[in-house]
Amino acid sequence: LQAGHTVFNLPTQPAEKYPKLDIALPASTAQFKGMDLRSLAKAVLPAADPTAADPALQCIRFCCAPEKAEALATDGRRLAVSSVPDEADGDMSAFFMQPSLKTLLRLVRPSDKLFFGISGNHAVFIGMDWLFYTLMSAEKNTNAQKLLELFVPVCRIEVDAGDMLQGIESVTACLLPDDDACIRLDISDGTLHLSAEGSGGTARYDVSAAGNFTAASYSYQPRLLTDSLRTLAGKAQLELDKSGVLLLSGIGTRNLIAPRGPA
Repeated sequence: LQAGHTVFNLPTQPAEKYPKLDIALPASTAQFKGMDLRSLAKAVLPAADPTAADPALQCIRFCCAPEKAEALATDGRRLAVSSVPDEADGDMSAFFMQPSLKTLLRLVRPSDKLFFGISGNHAVFIGMDWLFYTLMSAEKNTNAQKLLELFVPVCRIEVDAGDMLQGIESVTACLLPDDDACIRLDISDGTLHLSAEGSGGTARYDVSAAGNFTAASYSYQPRLLTDSLRTLAGKAQLELDKSGVLLLSGIGTRNLIAPRGPA
């Protein structure tokens, strides 16, 4: 290859010598939409940690069923679950690593009709003009869903997701790189109060809220909140249990976030 004064020499080999995948096509598949896969991935990708020591925390669970398609991920500090109504003609699920899903998304267009199946220990996605195989993980975060089932709220309010996101980004501007990233949420008098204190000063932002108000005050890692809020649009429901575990919910998406100690 030559471009101007630059010449590139690339090693090649005959096509017949290229390694072949010895993986059979799945015996059965479930059909779903490319736009559904992209929507599910956007909601749960931030909650999987590809650097986690525990492989189960690197995984994303994808499930395709006649009534819905669902994705789930957790990194141990938060849990994200997203679902979309679906009329798939199959029922199956698989666990695979976060980087695999990111690679798959580069192939999938929103208008695509996809087929999903399992062949041995591989998850298989079939598009109009491509095949994607990924090795399924032996580690499964199957207990993560139970956390949602055990969640019992003592406070439930409704806020604008965009306003809350703007508030968090505003108050955390006072945190410098060496500061302990921490934001405090206080609920009282029909308002969600956001505050942070760092080397750059102290900041506060009030978010209008409506709902069942029970006075509460807990601290959280800002990034866990902003990651979740960016997957929501319009009105979001914010719920707290008696230990400060927070559930942020929007249409089809739920994010369970653990509290932390004050900075």
